[in-house]
Amino acid sequence: MENSKFSISVVGNKTGTQWVGEFTVKPMLSHRDEIRRDRIRRELIGPEFGNPTDHVWNLAVTFSELTVRVVAAPPFWTSNGDGMDLMDTNVVTEVYKKTMEIEASAAAKIKADAEAATAALRKEG
Repeated sequence: MENSKFSISVVGNKTGTQWVGEFTVKPMLSHRDEIRRDRIRRELIGPEFGNPTDHVWNLAVTFSELTVRVVAAPPFWTSNGDGMDLMDTNVVTEVYKKTMEIEASAAAKIKADAEAATAALRKEG
């Protein structure tokens, strides 16, 4: 499946900075990507994470997902540790939201294509 692109234009909720740029993301993950995503999440939480706060857990999940899905990003993103060094939460939220919308759309298309193929086979049979 081909990578997908989206753009953002967001004013940072803490800095007031206008963040603009185009991202290219993987709509679907390979097994290797899924393993890498899990490893990154565990590294962000730490080996003895105990009970991290919900906020820290959500950050780890968000950044592990974005780390494996984002294949190209604007300079502001890459120069800020792939978003991890930004102070503006709403920018990260917007990138994550759009990334996961692409994933959901790709999954829905795969499901619809499979259902159409199944229906076509039933008509032939």
